[in-house]
Amino acid sequence: MEESNRIVDGFYFYGKGEAEQAKREVDGIVYINQKLDPDTPEATLQIYNKIIEQNLFETAVGHGYLKGLQDYLSTIPSIQKEKIRAIPVKSGERRKRPEEHQQNKWRMELQRCERLCAWTEKRLKVALFFCAVLAVCVISMFAIVATVDSPTILNYETKLINRYELWEEELKERERAVSKREEELRIGQDENFGGR
Repeated sequence: MEESNRIVDGFYFYGKGEAEQAKREVDGIVYINQKLDPDTPEATLQIYNKIIEQNLFETAVGHGYLKGLQDYLSTIPSIQKEKIRAIPVKSGERRKRPEEHQQNKWRMELQRCERLCAWTEKRLKVALFFCAVLAVCVISMFAIVATVDSPTILNYETKLINRYELWEEELKERERAVSKREEELRIGQDENFGGR
C-alpha cells in the first residue's frame, strides 16, 4: 500500500513528500490543460513562461509536462525559439534516494566528529604535557625538602625544638663545668687559706 502511494503518473518517488508534491502537480496540470486553448499558441507560451517564472513544478511529473509544452511550442512557426524559456531543474541533491541522503548526512557527521576528535586529542596532549611538567616540579620540591637540612614549613617546629634542647643540654654541661671549676677553685682557696 505504501509503495503504490509513491507512484505518480508512472514515476516512482523515494520520498513521501516528493510523491505528494508530484500529486499536487498532476492536479495543477489538469487545471492548466482545462485553461489552455490549442488554437492560441501565444497564450500557451505565456502560460508556459509564467509556470517557469513562478517555479510551480519541481518533480519529474511537472518537468515532463513542461517538456511536452516546450516541444509543442517549438513546432509552432510563429513563435520565436528564444521566447521559449529553458526548464530550470533544481540540484540533484533533492532527487537523491533517502538512503543516499542519509549516508551523506552520516558522512558529514563522521567528518565533523573526526575533526572534533583531532582537536580534542591535541588539547589532551597539551594538558598531559603540562601535567607531567607539574608532576616533575612537585616531586622535585619534595626531594629538595627531604634532602635539605634547614628548617622548612613542614618540619620547622620539630627542628626548632631539637635545636633548643641541644642548646639547653650544652648550657647545662657548661654550668656543670663552671660549677666544677668553681668548686675546685674554692677547695684550692680553702687549702691555701687553711694552710697558713
